[in-house]
Amino acid sequence: MIIINDNGFFKFYPEKISEVEKMQTVLFNELAFYKNYFIPKYLFDLQGLHAKGENIDGYILENTTDNIEDLLHKNGLVYNFSKKRLAKFDEISNNNNIGQDIYCVSSYYLLEAGSFIKTQKIVSYFCRYNFREFMYKGIKLK
Repeated sequence: MIIINDNGFFKFYPEKISEVEKMQTVLFNELAFYKNYFIPKYLFDLQGLHAKGENIDGYILENTTDNIEDLLHKNGLVYNFSKKRLAKFDEISNNNNIGQDIYCVSSYYLLEAGSFIKTQKIVSYFCRYNFREFMYKGIKLK
C-alpha cells in the first residue's frame, strides 16, 4: 500500500484491492474510494459545498470550497485517525519517537499529520506499508 500524506490529507493507493480491507483493520478506520485513491470514509462523507461559518466537529469554517482536500487545508484541519474526527493541525500534540534521519524512517504505526518529531510538526510524506511496518521517505516538517 502506498500512502501519501499531502499537507495532512491522506491518500491510500492499494497495490492489490485486498489491501484496502487489511488497511482498514490496521487503522481501525473505514476507507472510501475517492478520485483514484482511498481516503477515510469520514472525509468522503463530508463532500459537498460547505458554508462559511459552518460548524464541523466544533470548528467554524473560515474558507469554503466543494473540494474536501482544499476545505481541510484552507481551514487548517486534518483528519485525526485515532479520534476518527477532524482536528486543527496545531492542536495535535503526540510525539513520535523516531531517529534522526527523517528522510528514511520505518515505524510500526502511521505518523499523524501535525504530530511531532522532536520539536517540529509533520506536514507531509510518502510512505509504503508492507503490512509489517510503515516505511517513510521525504518527511516534510514545519
